[in-house]
Amino acid sequence: MFPEEVQGKKTSLARNLGLFCDTNGILRCDGRLTNSDLSFNAKHPILLPKECEFTEKLIKETHEKNLHVGVPHTLSLIRQKYWIPQGRTRVQKTLSKCPRCVKHGGGPYELPKTPALPVERVKYTTSFAYTGVDYFGPMIVRTENGLKKRWICLFTCLVIRAIHLEVVKDLTTNECLMAFRRFIATRGAPTLIISDNASQFKLLGEVLSEERNFITNIKWKFIPQLAPWHGGAYERLVAIVKHCLKRTLQKHMLEDNQLLTIIKEAEAVINTRPLTYVGSNVEHILKPADFLTTGKCLSIEILIESLPLSGSLIKQQLIEGWNRGNMIMDEYKEMFINQYLLSLRERYRNSPKQARVRSQKNPKVGDIVQIKSEAKNREGWKVGKISELIKGKDGLCRVAKVKVGDSVFTRSIAHLYPLEVDEDVSFQDPTRESLVNEDKTTYFDTEDLPQTLPLRTKESNTYVPTCTNDSKEDHHILKETNENDLTMDQGELLEGTNLIQNREIAPEQVPSGSETDINNEESSNHQIVSTDQRRAAAVQAMERIHRWTQELMSAIN
Repeated sequence: MFPEEVQGKKTSLARNLGLFCDTNGILRCDGRLTNSDLSFNAKHPILLPKECEFTEKLIKETHEKNLHVGVPHTLSLIRQKYWIPQGRTRVQKTLSKCPRCVKHGGGPYELPKTPALPVERVKYTTSFAYTGVDYFGPMIVRTENGLKKRWICLFTCLVIRAIHLEVVKDLTTNECLMAFRRFIATRGAPTLIISDNASQFKLLGEVLSEERNFITNIKWKFIPQLAPWHGGAYERLVAIVKHCLKRTLQKHMLEDNQLLTIIKEAEAVINTRPLTYVGSNVEHILKPADFLTTGKCLSIEILIESLPLSGSLIKQQLIEGWNRGNMIMDEYKEMFINQYLLSLRERYRNSPKQARVRSQKNPKVGDIVQIKSEAKNREGWKVGKISELIKGKDGLCRVAKVKVGDSVFTRSIAHLYPLEVDEDVSFQDPTRESLVNEDKTTYFDTEDLPQTLPLRTKESNTYVPTCTNDSKEDHHILKETNENDLTMDQGELLEGTNLIQNREIAPEQVPSGSETDINNEESSNHQIVSTDQRRAAAVQAMERIHRWTQELMSAIN
């Protein structure tokens, strides 16, 4: 991976990291921590290439061995022995593929930019032709049988923003139908209704869509499940009504008839709120109440043509009054288009409110996703596969259908958390997996990864146990074991001893024919022999140190 640096050439990498080859021909990084109390590996870490399968597996094993810690913690553990150029970026890239971290810390799909307003919001038409409906409550009332709960059903015109309120006794479909009939009797039958996926709305929508019923021209549209921002047109007005009721009623307990009266008075007040900017030079402030009877009365043009121009003064005054009323309606329409509709351009958001952590993947059919629920622990979230993407008129996807078993859920992509798992990644216990390097000759055992790195070679197919100062049996095993099968930490002990005695030799000053030149074929055999001798001497040195330590501890005791 680093042929020029091994040969001692002054590359930019060698100058920046102060690279040098130790007695085993391993590239290490120099630094300014020589006088610190850190270990030799921490002072002079081994250089690893950033784009390497071995490096990626080492990061993965360190991350899993230490209970899936974050990027800074994983990087600090690796830097105790190794140095990876651009290590933070490399660790972050590897950890982003960890299936467990993605499951518990990954974000949902990113929502596209805010779309244009739909036709039912910007097309001028009669009041309540396009209607949104929602429930809010409950409110406690005092009755003869004790305290009871009451809910408020809010109907709002999606165009002129007027509201109509009805009190319902419960959340059954029968009560919803009665409120809907009262609404039609007062405001007329709408052509489109938008609501959430409440059970009473779903059943009532099915009943109204059947041809055998007396109403067959009503279309009921449901927003995605658990995505209230798709119904912001009526959610905002629900907040306005609650604002008025909370400050008016406070803690008062009402009866049924009192609640009906207060609700209708709140409806009348809210329908007189200004739709346009209130300035000092405006002659008339546009309100939703100005449109509530528009188009619902008799056709003025037809009525005027049927009346004779000659007649009494009373008839002429009546015709002039109708003409004046027609002109006022045209003025309201013009004000609606020029003042209110154009002012909607000022109230916009380029992007909806989203989670701070988001996935960079685009949703696709077949993706495995988690469906967000109210449970905080993601282990309880349902996991399914995206079966269909629902795109808007702009061609962007904001809603998807997810198949979980035999059920299909319609959810906003902001509630779908992709599980970005590669095909070769398994969910087995990471402590039972092994790391195999590129040439398949040695691999690391995850049980000893943070402390030592046991090796196995082609000749020996067994693990070499780790030599520690706490066990005499390990010394006995090491004496009987081939010196080529010793752990890397044992060789590093002598390596550190030699460098302490005669260090301060720059990498570029080492002659090409020395033991550190691993590319020199003529000195390769001599290097292997000398390395074996040094490792044997290291074992003896460790035994003496262990014996001296025991004698010192016994003398102190």
